[in-house]
Amino acid sequence: MAPFYAKAPKQPVELQSIRLLRFVGCLFIVLYHAEMPLYRLSGGMRVMPVGFAAFGTDLFFVITGFLTVYVTFGKTLTFKDFMLRRLARLAPLYWLFTSLMLLTLFLAPHLLHSTTFDPWHVLASFAFLPYPHPVTTLQRPFLVFGWVLNYFIPLYAVYGVFLFLPMAKRVAAVCIVVISLMALHAYFPNAGRFLDFYGSPMALEFLYGLVAGLIYVEWGRLVFLPACCLLGVGLAIFAAGMFESVSEESDRVVFWGLSGVAILMSLISIEKSAGWPKLGVLNDLGDASYSTYLTHVFTLAAVGDVLGGTSLFRLLGETSSQVLLVASALAVGRLTYVYLEKPWLNLLKHKQRRSAVRDEQISRGSLAAATRQDGIR
Repeated sequence: MAPFYAKAPKQPVELQSIRLLRFVGCLFIVLYHAEMPLYRLSGGMRVMPVGFAAFGTDLFFVITGFLTVYVTFGKTLTFKDFMLRRLARLAPLYWLFTSLMLLTLFLAPHLLHSTTFDPWHVLASFAFLPYPHPVTTLQRPFLVFGWVLNYFIPLYAVYGVFLFLPMAKRVAAVCIVVISLMALHAYFPNAGRFLDFYGSPMALEFLYGLVAGLIYVEWGRLVFLPACCLLGVGLAIFAAGMFESVSEESDRVVFWGLSGVAILMSLISIEKSAGWPKLGVLNDLGDASYSTYLTHVFTLAAVGDVLGGTSLFRLLGETSSQVLLVASALAVGRLTYVYLEKPWLNLLKHKQRRSAVRDEQISRGSLAAATRQDGIR
């Protein structure tokens, strides 16, 4: 009987299906948050019809966990190197838009409907630390939608601590740490804001991605037909979550998290088994997902302000206004990627290549020196 799986390549290559999933996750997040200006524009009469779109955040937790394993497999990295690369990739753009939001609060506060200034809150936001939001009291940073980074950065740090271990043991160690925090939170609820935040079930979805990455790099991928079956299972779990109107974290990690990891693993396997179509603009928007995530709050606020300050909302109606809000957020995110994020990433890659060449030259020089010393002896 033919096997259900095939070995994955030892060297990571870009996965086109991940680009599509990034677009889907980004689209869902923007769609979800576009309900806020629509609610205000409708005078509070609109009932959110797209609660399922919160799935986009859960999908990014899974993707991030998977890629953390995928891009470090077979590489020798120190904790310092790994964390510096992760921070260099994520922090500058986040800090830039946190600063822009702070500037907006002082210059155009009418654009920000649920934010006020608290210096400790702002400092904690720049440091990726959970802190109660001065308006909502939830543990959200100043750039509210950046709360996922308050998970990702510490999770990266935990992963980085165990880089000296083989991959399977590394993933197991991270799982033990995260699940231990969840157990402590369950036994000692309200013990403190850090345990409340990091003991949340949301971190399980990052673990889903880690385990999926481990399975892929160590065991392999499904062949085409089993992969299609897994895709059907993932979509069925997602549909069940929609039917159950999932919203709480414990439900999210079951419905959104499990459907996300099933869809991710199935699409990767389908891509490797049967190829992947060129999706053009969807791939481009997927590449821009991080930029879109950071900028969409500004775009939605600005476009919502224009719709409310003119007769456009009455003219367009709710559905067309929703399309305009979402399309504007995606467009601004793409432009931000092209003119800010991508040049920064290219600069980082250039520096990493130069550093690798320099390290190789130093290594060769040390080897040559050692050889000469042996010759002298």
